Amino acid sequence: MKVFYRSASFALTIILIFCFSDAIMAQMFTVQSEQAGLRAIPQNTVVLGFEPTEFSFRGDDNTPIDLSFSDPVYRLRAELSGFEGYIGIGYNLGDADSLNLFNAGAKIGAEYRIVRSSNFFFAIPLSLSTDYIQIGSQTEADRLGEFRQSSAMVGLGVSIGVRYAQRLRIESRALPMYGFSVTSFGGTGGTRASFTSKNRIYLDHVFDRIGLSAGFDFKTSRYNLDEERFNYDLTANSFVVGVTF
Repeated sequence: MKVFYRSASFALTIILIFCFSDAIMAQMFTVQSEQAGLRAIPQNTVVLGFEPTEFSFRGDDNTPIDLSFSDPVYRLRAELSGFEGYIGIGYNLGDADSLNLFNAGAKIGAEYRIVRSSNFFFAIPLSLSTDYIQIGSQTEADRLGEFRQSSAMVGLGVSIGVRYAQRLRIESRALPMYGFSVTSFGGTGGTRASFTSKNRIYLDHVFDRIGLSAGFDFKTSRYNLDEERFNYDLTANSFVVGVTF
């Protein structure tokens, strides 16, 4: 556990360094944009997502309760400068319409922009995230079989953005992550590997500072836990719309 805390502290220190350096670079970029006659790019976005999700058991057929489903989840996400928070809810999931899902998490990080101009950037994002997910039956007798996992992960990826005009831009990010997952806030655990991609189109300054966004996100996660009955794969495709400011 001491090794984990030292590793987490080191990772958080690196992220803070990236945040500080990226804030300076972002300020310089804003000045350059103003000098070029371009309006500042909004840094905050709030989106709603419709997320078809597949949650499938990876093991033999002897598990006492199978929580697999292939149904949509509804998501609210706030993407702020250096911080991201989200919540996801799904009801009446599975073949018997008997499963519920609750998911919430947060992510901090920054991007080190290798190439930057007034209309293009290529960056390396570094991220540290925490996530909680609960999937269970609506029947009291099945509550002991609930899937409840708390995860902490770190990731390093790539990000690219193109600004076609003052109001129109697109951004895309790919971020693999890896970390540990604990069952029920402190029981048995294991590891979790995930990959996410975010693809967005932005129409900025539609109503003064307020703009619009739309896009497609993809996420896949694999849980490798000590208890085989909790070894699941999760894949989600999210269609999102939102506002920027």
